[in-house]
Amino acid sequence: MLALAGCLLTFAAPGPARAQESQTDTPPRPHESRSGTPARTEPRAGRVALTFDDGPDPVWTPVILDVLDTYDIKATFFVNGMRVAEYPEVAREVLRRGHSLQNHGYGHHLMTSLGETDVRREIVRSAETIARQTGVTPACFRPPYGKFDDRTAAIAAEAGEEIVLWTVDSADYFYQSAAEEIQQTLRDLHEGDVILMHDRFGESLRQALPVIIEAVRAAGLDFDTLCDESRARRQTGLHERWGRFHRFVE
Repeated sequence: MLALAGCLLTFAAPGPARAQESQTDTPPRPHESRSGTPARTEPRAGRVALTFDDGPDPVWTPVILDVLDTYDIKATFFVNGMRVAEYPEVAREVLRRGHSLQNHGYGHHLMTSLGETDVRREIVRSAETIARQTGVTPACFRPPYGKFDDRTAAIAAEAGEEIVLWTVDSADYFYQSAAEEIQQTLRDLHEGDVILMHDRFGESLRQALPVIIEAVRAAGLDFDTLCDESRARRQTGLHERWGRFHRFVE
């Protein structure tokens, strides 16, 4: 039990994963990535995963990277293709510092509200932009708002991407307060959890992240990245592999 941020926070013993609610009755099945091995979508034993959505951000992503460097931690960044196109140097810096860079759609649209053509465009256009700007293609896709259906899962799988959600929501987008984010993240954290944060709320994260990191390590856990298969999936041959999608994204 940890006394932190003015409240008592308990690390629970490892238990069943608490999956973020989706709008699909059939969970996505693991598939083989183009590297020939299954995409790893959960942290390894004794670890949790920090994940950051909606970047890259030219101001706050570098700040988050500096905090992670201070503690020698690698994380997973689910980026929007539109922002990668606008800030490619920031996306490349995420990779240069050893983190995992994954797909969060081109814009930030609710997949279940889009038609099939637009879902394909969101997933594939973003992945192609990431590949073009960084030389690495993603192995995983996180649908905005964590909402998806069987059609979205099938299209992501056709593009070679595994659906990844989260089990712990820091609610940084709601609180934008370090104390609240610390409490929200640590109050029921389990081994194997995937923590959701956002690049673009960096002021509160700059204060909250060191406290969260130190508390996790004090509880005997460490940190892991997800979907690292993308590191080996270079841009070469991308258009040939995804040729059937091009009519939706040109």
